[in-house]
Amino acid sequence: MHGKIKVMGKLFHFSADIQTAYENLQPPIVIFQYTGTGVLPVVVSKGFCELFEFENLEQAYDALNEDSFSIIHTDDVKRIKNEILRFLTEEGKYDVVYRSRPRKTKVSKIVRSVVKFVQMENNVVLAHISYMDETTDVYHKLLSLQESVYALLENMPAMSFSKDIQTRKYIACNQAFADYAHKENPESVVGLTDFEIFDEATANHFIEDDRKALAMDNPYIFYEDVPDAAGNPRRFQTTKLKFTDTTGRDCLLGLCQDVTDAMLIKKEYDERLATANTKANFDALTGVRKQACL
Repeated sequence: MHGKIKVMGKLFHFSADIQTAYENLQPPIVIFQYTGTGVLPVVVSKGFCELFEFENLEQAYDALNEDSFSIIHTDDVKRIKNEILRFLTEEGKYDVVYRSRPRKTKVSKIVRSVVKFVQMENNVVLAHISYMDETTDVYHKLLSLQESVYALLENMPAMSFSKDIQTRKYIACNQAFADYAHKENPESVVGLTDFEIFDEATANHFIEDDRKALAMDNPYIFYEDVPDAAGNPRRFQTTKLKFTDTTGRDCLLGLCQDVTDAMLIKKEYDERLATANTKANFDALTGVRKQACL
């Protein structure tokens, strides 16, 4: 481990009275210890079991002994691990928000975790973690944000969409993009990846564009020739940029202006102009190129 946490091999034990008092607490808490074999639970409260939908203390202890991140939604685990590492190395504030891993209800909760480290005897350091269920407040905020995002995307003249960077799934899009994807509505696009909508070559093309955009600090603006979901050739002026939503999720926003018709018109105009210039340089009767006047 890094920073101020010292790895110990022996698991700390409270007295029976203190252990029982902790376990009967209604507030959701867990006390972890960093040992030579990993992060192990020392105390779990009944409130913790209720929040994370464990049937009893034994089930909670078993789950945390097997994997201390088992309470965190799989899509958020990597981010939380990075946050813990940042805290241990930079000694920053450990106060994170994430989704719980669904169990009985199959629905994630929005959970805030705050940790306090306590130095015990023999250089043992315990991590006291308090958990707060912020589902209701955050849910309403997210609904409001989602409505705003949908309204923003829908009223844009170009095709627009957003993706979850980790899962590569579409989070939202407007009807213009749904039409391009040959889906009935935006809801039919949400939750799908490029490989579930487009052919493999096109999907790989989009992923490569995403990679370039994520490597930039500024918006990535470019032209691209890609077919729609039905295989029809299209040309776009595309802008992609990365952002982080209110839950800490890394996302990508895309705006695509279909310039196919405009490019065809320009091509036709250029061809007509070239033909007119050619005719202007030849004598209509003799077919001989006219001499330039000096």
